[in-house]
Amino acid sequence: MKITIAPVIAGPAWGTDIVLVPGAEFSPENIIVNGTNVVELIHPLRSPTVRIFDRGNRTNSLSFTFTSQNASFLISEQQLILYTIALPSFGLVKFYGETALTTPFAYFPAGLKDFRITQIGVCSIRAFALDGGAILTSVPIAPAVFP
Repeated sequence: MKITIAPVIAGPAWGTDIVLVPGAEFSPENIIVNGTNVVELIHPLRSPTVRIFDRGNRTNSLSFTFTSQNASFLISEQQLILYTIALPSFGLVKFYGETALTTPFAYFPAGLKDFRITQIGVCSIRAFALDGGAILTSVPIAPAVFP
């Protein structure tokens, strides 16, 4: 699975994708999705039952790791530093299926809560943690950009 994140740019619009996981032979590892719904329980007077109201607010947390191998030790060190500059603090996460890495099958407007990149020789281990709203099947409208 290929995973990218597109930052929000002025307009408002979604910017150019930054690859978190390239897909094909490189796939995400240790994927964890935690979801939360906001529901409210109402206890009517003198009633043995409760009423449940779904407020429609869903949040998700997504975390995963990805291991890549670089051509040399020097490239591995450079990528470690330069990649952190390119990462946005929030944006639209896109998930692409393995059969065609060109069309996303799901979208996740999220903030990049935490990332960690570890260099071991010529390999880089990248870990990401994202928090956001619902995971969607269509592209959401980009939020307004505040200065």
